[in-house]
Amino acid sequence: MNWKQIIEDLLAAGLTRAEIVDRTGCHNSTLTELCGGQIQNPRFPVAQALIALHAKEVPQVGAGATATQNDKATTVGSPVVAFV
Repeated sequence: MNWKQIIEDLLAAGLTRAEIVDRTGCHNSTLTELCGGQIQNPRFPVAQALIALHAKEVPQVGAGATATQNDKATTVGSPVVAFV
């Protein structure tokens, strides 16, 4: 798992380090060490909380999500079905 990328994604999604710490229950020093590679295998509750927060807060490209490609918004997912 790339913990640095997960934390960078959360920050890019608009969360602050303080919000990440508060919502995951980990220490700020843990975030710093995960980003710096000093910790590669965090304790299970921290790992689980980071993954859950990432899944909730970071837009995923997939079913119904909107992806930006070359500054053009593209909707990905099922086509719209109209009943007549």
